[in-house]
Amino acid sequence: MRIPLGSKRAVTTRGLRRGVQLVVFGLFVYLTAMTTENWTTVGNIPPDLFLHTSPLIGAAAMLASRTLIDESLIIGGIVVLLTVLFGRLYCGWFCPFGTFIDIMERLLYRKRRPATWPQARSDRWRAVKYFILACALGAAVLSYQPLLFLDPISTAHRTVAIAVEPPATTLTNEALGELYRPLAARGIRVRPGEPRFGRTGLITLSMVVGIIALSAVQRRFWCRYLCPLGGFFALLTWRPLIRRRVADSCVHCRACERGCKMGCIYGDGDNYRSRECITCYECEVCCPPKAVSFPIARGLAETEAGTDRQHQLTRRRVLGGLAFGAGWLALMKASPSGLLGPKRDRLKNPKLVRPPASVPEDRFLDLCARCGECVRVCPTNTIQPALWEAGPEGLFTPILVARIAECKESCNACGSVCPTGAIQEFLAQDKNPRLTRNPVIVGVATIDRSRCRPWYMDKACSICDEQCPYDAIASPVIDGLKRPFVIERFCTGCGSCERECPMEPGSAIIITNRIEKRPVLDPANRAYYDQPDTESADSAWRRVQGRNILSQQAQQTEGRSAEPEAHAHSGAGHGQGRRGGGGQGLGRQRRGREV
Repeated sequence: MRIPLGSKRAVTTRGLRRGVQLVVFGLFVYLTAMTTENWTTVGNIPPDLFLHTSPLIGAAAMLASRTLIDESLIIGGIVVLLTVLFGRLYCGWFCPFGTFIDIMERLLYRKRRPATWPQARSDRWRAVKYFILACALGAAVLSYQPLLFLDPISTAHRTVAIAVEPPATTLTNEALGELYRPLAARGIRVRPGEPRFGRTGLITLSMVVGIIALSAVQRRFWCRYLCPLGGFFALLTWRPLIRRRVADSCVHCRACERGCKMGCIYGDGDNYRSRECITCYECEVCCPPKAVSFPIARGLAETEAGTDRQHQLTRRRVLGGLAFGAGWLALMKASPSGLLGPKRDRLKNPKLVRPPASVPEDRFLDLCARCGECVRVCPTNTIQPALWEAGPEGLFTPILVARIAECKESCNACGSVCPTGAIQEFLAQDKNPRLTRNPVIVGVATIDRSRCRPWYMDKACSICDEQCPYDAIASPVIDGLKRPFVIERFCTGCGSCERECPMEPGSAIIITNRIEKRPVLDPANRAYYDQPDTESADSAWRRVQGRNILSQQAQQTEGRSAEPEAHAHSGAGHGQGRRGGGGQGLGRQRRGREV
């Protein structure tokens, strides 16, 4: 049965709201698609625009890092001002994740809408989003924010980057592969794109599917009861300028109560929760006697009938949320990955390689919003969300997986789109130790000689040397065969060698964080850091080898001069001295080869 429409003005306003929703959602999709191919600004629009519209991300990041983020202050401040003036307009008109939920509800649950819960039961569930909000902000005050991945804008970006784009790219490549020959016969050349991978795609997709499935229980279940950003906006909505008003012509048919997306109307349509209203105008449209309106109020007394400004954020729930956030923080810090200082360095997973220009690890975990922007814009797809490499507190944070692809020498996309500064903005030359005094080093390559073809099998192979873009691998001839060495001074951990190593399973040369540098990049001092270094890897290896040979000769000279004195000692001491001297010289020679 079709619900009768209200006034023409209400229908026009609802159509305007839907149009704005579609335009904003289209802009979100457009920015997502364009920045995947070209990570620079699209028409002077920053690719991380929507992430800055979430005041929760900005507030949590600034609380955790004890610093100010200019973009979040400006754009997030505008959103906060609009919320104070007009209520939760962002949730009903501009939120791309809310628009996605509306579209899926219309496609899946249009014929069978769930019945509205009683107001008492609904109020108990509304407290959940305030509890999550208190946990997130409480943990952020203590410099910890993994709960921030529940932010809807961060969830939308992460879903596109990890769960939507990789399978879409795979399907596109498969289709282009099938069409290659028919199109080539007509003179049309098509080339499939690079494959994309998402390690946590199933987890992320399950989360979104669960949110959509909950809409079968109550319309916009996520927005009503779970969204922490919605709870943040509800606290700001005290006296909005646009308020719902019911005229005396109301017949109490409760059509508005059934049509409300947020379930904020109760009491036979007379009363409503002003903090939960998203100004969608659905109640005004479905009112048969046209008794509902949303005028711009010039003033409103606290006791005006029909307006309920209460919220479910009681003192007990605030304290409970803060205690839960603090307890969660203590639990994470009690794990080996939560240790600080040298102890953490000793227990750190060697495969935990962060993107270039990442801030130090403790600060990185404080700032990272787990939004997946860096994963999405990485042209080679080497940046992947972490599973347990960084422990439970590092879930969904970005890491480099060199076996998938290398970090391009000319790329600095990840630092340009990070909304919180967890990855600093940097130039491509900052990754080259030959061009700067303060290089960004994500890790260092290490050769496993027990698996390397030239070392273990005595078979020729120089792929890692040929593929290294920084000339950080030397292959001198030893025993009639070229054998690779890593010049650690020039290695940046880009992963080209590990990516191209032919050994299976697993590479014979791997990237670890044994040597990493995360400098604070100061643009004012960039001229001081820039210093070219033109020495080749072979030259550096020969120079280091020459120094080691001289050191070994000096060691042998000292041994011969001390030999007469050694004969005066006992036989046991004489043998021990010779073994110690020989072992030390051999150790120096081996370290010289492993430079």
